[in-house]
Amino acid sequence: MKKIFVVLITLFCLVTINVASIVTFAAERQIVEKLLVITNEETSAIFENSEDYENIEFVDIDSVDDSFSNYISYAVAIADSMNANINQILRNAYNDIGSKIYIYGGLTLNDYKEILSINDLYINMNASDSNGAVTNAIKMRFDGEQEDNKKEAIIGLTRNSNSQSLTVTGEGLTQEECINIIIEHFNSTFVPSKNRETVIIYSSYGHRVYSTQLSTAFVNVDYILYREQAEEDPTYDYYALKTNVTGTQTNPDTQIGRVSFTGLEVKHKLVNSSDNVTDYAPKDVNRATNVGVSLNIGTNGLSIGINFTSGAGPTIDSSYDVNTKEVQWKVSRYWLFGRPFSGDMFTFGTSWATRSKASIDVSTHATFSVVNNFSYNIDWDTQRVTFG
Repeated sequence: MKKIFVVLITLFCLVTINVASIVTFAAERQIVEKLLVITNEETSAIFENSEDYENIEFVDIDSVDDSFSNYISYAVAIADSMNANINQILRNAYNDIGSKIYIYGGLTLNDYKEILSINDLYINMNASDSNGAVTNAIKMRFDGEQEDNKKEAIIGLTRNSNSQSLTVTGEGLTQEECINIIIEHFNSTFVPSKNRETVIIYSSYGHRVYSTQLSTAFVNVDYILYREQAEEDPTYDYYALKTNVTGTQTNPDTQIGRVSFTGLEVKHKLVNSSDNVTDYAPKDVNRATNVGVSLNIGTNGLSIGINFTSGAGPTIDSSYDVNTKEVQWKVSRYWLFGRPFSGDMFTFGTSWATRSKASIDVSTHATFSVVNNFSYNIDWDTQRVTFG
């Protein structure tokens, strides 16, 4: 009997020690709510004196070990992401704790999948109802051809729907420019854990297209998804996509080389032949100073608002081609001497009915000038995304 008692006491002690060890380990591995930029000391020195880096930490490539395995986000060049030690940390962080992994330097989505050993690449998109309440997260995937062939300057993805994923198109962006973009995006979209229950990220995915002629100018597109849950149609599901589109530049307060956006074009095109556009907004607007219109969803008379302002008051022309199922908007200066609209955000929305997965092409094009009056384009860029 005494032996049994001793054995039980011994087992109890071992369990207690193990539990204590697990608790201690968990405390030690608490998520670090910072962006960890993995680079060399020379590059780190460029950024070390900035005041905007409270939530940013730099580490030398050769110093990375398991103590850096619990950050909420990482940024690393594609070549360094293949370092065996760094690669394992990135894979574990993406899959186990939902970290956002930014990889830069020119890569396709398939490259990104291979680096992080992802079999099924998707983003969890927050989907709202007509009242604007987030009802659930819907998987958003990219087109297969795009995954194979479209090379991005930066890909920063996470499966956390309350943290915005990002892709950046831009040939010729330098390493320093890529890191600047990543830091700016992280800072502008980061939500501390103490606020996550009250702050909802409505746009779970953003895309940027940088000019190949002037690397400070870009078009930013934020995607906001709606799905009407109250619809009782047994055949169709009803979706709407709002894209907030802004032509702007890095360091917009810099006088030298200040960018003036004078033209912006946006297209929404349905991919599935059986899908049908049910509404789009805005329609034509002569002076888009304050725009507030409705976009209908489904057949129950429900709608969402399309609202934006522009001090420039540009002209917006819209069109819809029933054969190609493509909606197009063109934003231009009001008459010849109208003000440019750099930094102004415009919202464009399309609703549609689908009998399968909701798939849509979103395309953008822009024109701008700088203070020396040279005119430039940001070429047409298309993202094909599928929801569901």
